Amino acid sequence: MAADMDGVMMKDGKMMMMKDGKMMGPMDHDMTMSNGTKMMMNGKMMMKDGKETMMKDGQMMMMDGKMMDGGEAMEMKK
Repeated sequence: MAADMDGVMMKDGKMMMMKDGKMMGPMDHDMTMSNGTKMMMNGKMMMKDGKETMMKDGQMMMMDGKMMDGGEAMEMKK
């Protein structure tokens, strides 16, 4: 499972890049996930519908835009 964990994670108030489940260092540019969600370097997420949310410590967003919280997949609230 951890081997396909590519995405970004909020760790101690900083956005970190994740590759194969390992921390690769700080996020150095804003990213758009495959579902259209934009991830900002400050932890702000902007959904395709324009809704904004801040990531909380320990939350992770996969490259496909799915949110993980402590390793558990979460449904994005509409």
